[in-house]
Order: sequence, then structure tokens, then C-alpha cells
Amino acid sequence: SSMRPVAAWLALWDNGTRLRLREISPDLLLRYGDPSSLELEFRKTLLKRFIAQYAENVCIGDFIEINVLKRFADPELASTINQLFSDYETHEKLCIFLLKLVWHGKIDGAIIPAKKIAINPKYSSDVRIYAIWAIAAIGQDETCRTVIESLLVERASLEIKLIDALLENFYPNDLSIEELLKLIKSILNPKKNSDFFSLERTLQSIFKGEVHEERQYQLLDGVISLIEKEPWIQRPYCKFSQHY
Repeated sequence: SSMRPVAAWLALWDNGTRLRLREISPDLLLRYGDPSSLELEFRKTLLKRFIAQYAENVCIGDFIEINVLKRFADPELASTINQLFSDYETHEKLCIFLLKLVWHGKIDGAIIPAKKIAINPKYSSDVRIYAIWAIAAIGQDETCRTVIESLLVERASLEIKLIDALLENFYPNDLSIEELLKLIKSILNPKKNSDFFSLERTLQSIFKGEVHEERQYQLLDGVISLIEKEPWIQRPYCKFSQHY
């Protein structure tokens, strides 16, 4: 295994080694080589081969670091990525890897499959969260609004961690205070869910970071209305909602 990095760097200078590694160990060229130095057409074929191996339950994609994805990513890979999304749309692990690539590479040409995943309740929350991160990183306003409006419709069935991702990524630029409060109100039994603590940190960050006075008052009014919602905690002189 100590020779794996050596083989990857040798491949930068020797075409035969590079072609051979692409077929048998494509992850080596990503993890140990310099993916930013690879020609675009070679990157396309390398990505296809890498995904094909990853689909065979080989855990090669689990250890690809973010800085590697950033060096490998290129806007011109969009068509290849889109085709891979189509070919492996039911393989959530592969979708997550591709979404990470879109996210960290900010590949706007691949935002359509990311949007499809984000608004499709058939996917797990984990996959949809990566789609949200990718869309937020690219920052196309129309797509952000489409995702927000779609998830608001199904808010009653959303897991807390998905709501957390929406708030963290889209407020205040794309998500309004009214929509934020709608999402909070839709949460059932928040204190019984371990994901609540992450949501709590996000909400604390939102409240502490809000600098516009008008929005501060709107947030405060909205929170007070939740706190005052009956039934209350059964303590003397205590009027705090049992739910919130």
C-alpha cells in the first residue's frame, strides 16, 4: 500500500501508467495524484470508471477528501455528471458523491439533477440535504425558490435535519421569516429527536446574526407566538408551550 502514492504521481508523467490506473484503481489518481493536472477528457473517463467501481460496493468513494473534489471539479464535467446522475439515480451513495462534486466544485451546469433530488421525497433526507448544499453553493435564485416552495408543501413530513439544512442554507437571502416560522411550526416532538440539537444551534445562529431591526422584531413576534401556544408547561405562573 505504501507504493500507491508513488504509482499515482508516476502516472502524471507516464501515460501508460495513467491509463492502467484508470482501469484498475481510478481512486488512486484522485486521492494521491494531482487531479487538477489531468486533461479534461481524461477526467471525464476517469470519473465514469471511478463511479462504475464505486457502484460495485467498493468503498473507494468514502475516503475522497473535499480538497481533492475541488481540484478535480471543472464546469466542463457537467454533462458527464448529469449522465451519471441519470444512470445511477437509484444509487443514493453515488448520488451523494456526485452531489459533493457539484457542491464543492460549484458546477452550475449540474444543478438540474440536484434540484430533482432535493424536491423528490422518494430520496432519503441525507441525499436531499447534499442536494440542498449543492444548490445553495451555486446560488441560482430561481432554483433556490423552487426547492423552498416544494419542501414547504411537504413540510409536515420533513425530518428535522432536512428543515435544518433549509434554514442554514437559505435564510435570509432566499427564505423569508414567514417561511422560517412555518417550517418550525411543522416540527413534531422536536425535543424527542436527536437532530433537534443541530437545529437549535442553527436557530441560535440565525437570531444572533440577524442585524436588521425590522426582521429582529418579526422573528421575536413569531417565536413569542410559538412559546405562548397551549397547552402550557404545568408549573405555577409558567406559560411556556409544552411543544416549543
